[in-house]
Amino acid sequence: MDKISKIASIAVCFALLWVFSACSDDMLMEGQGANGVDMNRMVEVEIPFSLGKGITSHVVTRSTRATDQQGKDSQLSGIMVFVYENNGGDPSNDKRLAYQFFESPLTSLEGSTGGWIPDANDATCGHFKFYMPVGDVYIYLIGNAQGSFIDFFPEIGESKLANRQDFLEKVTPKWNGNMFTVDGYLPLVGSVNNRTGACTIKEDESNSGKGIITYKKENDENEYFISQQTGEHPAVNQDNSFVLKRLMCKVSMEFKSGTNVTFTPISYKFCHCAEYVSPAEDSWAGYDNLNMIDTETVTFDAQTPSSFTVYLPENIREYTGDKTEWEFADRDRVRKDDNGENLYENTPSQEGHEGHYQFENAPEKSTYVEITGKFEGNNISAETKYILHLGDFSNNKFKEFSLRRDYHYQYTVTVNGVNDIVVEVKGEDGTSNPQEKNPAVEGIVFEGGARVQLDAHYEQVEMKLMKNKISEGVYIYAKTPFGNVSCKYLPSTQKLDPNHNNQPPSIEEAKKLLQWIEFKKQDNKGSLASYGGDGNRMDVFAALDDAYKNQMGNDDYYTCFVDEYYYTTNPVDNSSIALSDFINAEDRTFSLGSDIQYSADKQSAVATAVYVLQQHSIACFYDLENQTVAKYGVELTDEIGGLPYGSPAGESSDAKNGRGNTITEIRNNTGAVNWAMNGFLLDDTDSKLEAGKKRLTTDTEWACLACLTRNRDFNGDGKITDDELRWYTPARDQMLGLWIGEPALPAKAALYPYSTEGMERPSNNRQSLYPIFTSTYGDNGIDRVIWAEEGCTFGSDYAAQNGGYVRAVRNLGATPSKTSYETPAQPYYQYDKSTRTIEVFLTDNALRSFSYRELAPHHERSVINRPYKKFQVAKHPYVKTQTASCGEHLVGGSNTQEYSQLQTMSATEAKEAVTTIASQYPGDGEASISNAVWRLPNQRELALMVVAMPNYMDYEMDKEIYHYANYGCSGSLFGHKWGYSGDKYEILHCRTSFSSTKWTQYGFMYNTKGKQMQMLWTTDQDQGTTDLGQGTTGMGGCLCVRDVQ
Repeated sequence: MDKISKIASIAVCFALLWVFSACSDDMLMEGQGANGVDMNRMVEVEIPFSLGKGITSHVVTRSTRATDQQGKDSQLSGIMVFVYENNGGDPSNDKRLAYQFFESPLTSLEGSTGGWIPDANDATCGHFKFYMPVGDVYIYLIGNAQGSFIDFFPEIGESKLANRQDFLEKVTPKWNGNMFTVDGYLPLVGSVNNRTGACTIKEDESNSGKGIITYKKENDENEYFISQQTGEHPAVNQDNSFVLKRLMCKVSMEFKSGTNVTFTPISYKFCHCAEYVSPAEDSWAGYDNLNMIDTETVTFDAQTPSSFTVYLPENIREYTGDKTEWEFADRDRVRKDDNGENLYENTPSQEGHEGHYQFENAPEKSTYVEITGKFEGNNISAETKYILHLGDFSNNKFKEFSLRRDYHYQYTVTVNGVNDIVVEVKGEDGTSNPQEKNPAVEGIVFEGGARVQLDAHYEQVEMKLMKNKISEGVYIYAKTPFGNVSCKYLPSTQKLDPNHNNQPPSIEEAKKLLQWIEFKKQDNKGSLASYGGDGNRMDVFAALDDAYKNQMGNDDYYTCFVDEYYYTTNPVDNSSIALSDFINAEDRTFSLGSDIQYSADKQSAVATAVYVLQQHSIACFYDLENQTVAKYGVELTDEIGGLPYGSPAGESSDAKNGRGNTITEIRNNTGAVNWAMNGFLLDDTDSKLEAGKKRLTTDTEWACLACLTRNRDFNGDGKITDDELRWYTPARDQMLGLWIGEPALPAKAALYPYSTEGMERPSNNRQSLYPIFTSTYGDNGIDRVIWAEEGCTFGSDYAAQNGGYVRAVRNLGATPSKTSYETPAQPYYQYDKSTRTIEVFLTDNALRSFSYRELAPHHERSVINRPYKKFQVAKHPYVKTQTASCGEHLVGGSNTQEYSQLQTMSATEAKEAVTTIASQYPGDGEASISNAVWRLPNQRELALMVVAMPNYMDYEMDKEIYHYANYGCSGSLFGHKWGYSGDKYEILHCRTSFSSTKWTQYGFMYNTKGKQMQMLWTTDQDQGTTDLGQGTTGMGGCLCVRDVQ
């Protein structure tokens, strides 16, 4: 708070603009009994205000967890004050008396009695002091109107809000769907503590010229007074001051696993969020016509893999039924039809609500969250979805479904098992009497069997098919983006079991959905079959027939070939599809088992499995709705890891085209892949699947060849040819793209898939803890390695002395096609040189909302460290024209000379100050395309400037004026010798610190000398640190940016 006070010194005195107007009284409404104002009687009043304490006071529901992030949602910027006359009638006759926008607090009021006077000890408190007419008025305060969550005036048009009717109709705060704070400035509204904001200005009879503000509450005859104590006001509360409340509520949710089980959250999505928020508290409570929207589906991230914190708009929904006996499960109970199947909302006018259930007890349009995840434990695996209605249901208040402004709702969810799903399907005794024990949980449970999680690329899995185990029939289950398979196949008749509810009903239709699975008999256990060559591959039905025909009754081992998770057409009808149909999709599943049962509502199932294969989809951070840009996608994990880069056949410095680089590096790769071990093989007991120990042959265990194991040798010649190369090692800028777009990817796809919190500094700061290789060599090898733990730091392979990792990617095309892998991926950005703007083609989850001001202090894993859709870069680092002077010389010209002085700041200011000197940059002729302030870029924006702008950020980076702050004359008595001197600053700061303070407190920067992104080290931290002018405080300059809306 002290930091906010420090920037409050930009003092400008404001006076309220009074608007004189005639008044009339037509009908009595909410201001009944009011009589307007007397413009001839003016008094000085004070309006004390404070920020609401709801979020920071920890309104707890169900359980208490980590403390609030102090200050992250408590910043206070401009405040608007609206004053309307109250005539006790039609609000269109209540003329606006005054309006003023107070941009910042004032520290002195010399020559004026008006203004925003801050509290000396609390920057979120203060008071306004100005003249008001005596009489009945409405006073409304709006704070942080320019923010990242709410548009206060979405329909204002040409309206000047000249009367209160205009205000009520036009000030309709509209939520933009953003759930994350980027600058700490949440939208605020304030008035006296009643529902209308009506109050009365009276003369203070004991203090001439001073006024008193009074008001009444609904159904309360008491008169309440706003504190008018000059200077220090008493402790503020809702009754004696104007409390600025956040229109949003804060929602935190944490997931825990029970004993001996593991629950991994995957994604979350909020449904029934209010699109508009009432300026006045509770005035829209239960309003049926209020439009509701759903949020984007958000994946959990590696830094906080089991928790999240978001901000949602207020949504007041009261239970109006007559149910008196409640238990927790009643909150989420779904309405069923006569067959026990779930009923869905009938809201055709509400786009996106097609999948919403009807609920028995939850009020219509109450907000709930859907969480997906995976469960492992007790020889059971499950894919689950949880539905939880929000609200303060602590202390068994199960009828409470409202989200209220300025509240912090905190939830802890412990997943003990999936028994509720099993009970719903089988019943308590396992065979009958099924009941829905917990309506908030749905999913499919696999009991027993050998299970394996596969990545999105080509894979091979060993299976044993035994005649005596399949003679009674085999249950085949598959889940794909284009339909599911659930059937029972009888190898003895080569038909589907007519007594089973087979979906689809025919073998031929099932084959269409199972084209991605093929089988081939192995010669021996533990040696996978070759895909190419003889072509003796079979579909699953033919493989079961082949195993059943085994006259000897011996066990047969087969290789199950799993296709890469890529489609060119809809496999059911060969119709055209979009990338969004199967990219960033749910896992694809294939299972062979001995039984499967479904719940009555068809939303849950239990399968007794023999084999379960689950395959991740390709992950992609591009905007998939943009069908003009060719994209690339990425696998989720590196199955090998820990390899030296090796000796590629050739090297390339192309930073954009990884496939081209890879083709250069893998020439003559015959024998590099150990195809017999390149997959998952059964253990000695044939009950578990394990990854092959040596996917690459001993002589070629190099990271530069690791991507070959993700591909398929279609022709069986023992190598991957150019036309067989689908998956490749990305180039440097493609790898940086994986970091820039990482928030949109699954947590497992993170470059560094662990939390960095508490990470210790390495003994050698030139070594990466988790190096990932690129296929770009660069200038003297500088682009070979990305430091995954830091995000986008890059350097030479010296950082990977102990080996590194590879993350293979695939070209996707702009739309699905058979040759998409050959189409070079286009950049995920576009740079416009004329305006110096960078626009990104990322999906929404990789972006943050628009910010008008300096970003809040943050670390590299924060939501704030994301780009906006478009931003502008300054022409050059921030320099000021200054004048240097020197003493008299016998000869020479003027004793003064103008020069450009680089504006520098310490690392502490860059990373921690509420605002930095970047906000003072006046511009230097950049295109006038934004009303946002200039600011420091965050780390990802700085990386985009590196990859998108030509010639090192498109300015004369090595020019002397951009590196010095000191200038003077060093001439002799006989002449001047002007020039720069002192420290040469080679650092461009960004706003982003590192998430582990044990590593370095100074965060990230761009090294203009080495031309690379890196961590900022000060010269006293390591004797081997390069001198970049940073000194012991991390001094450097800044190349400013601003969002473009």
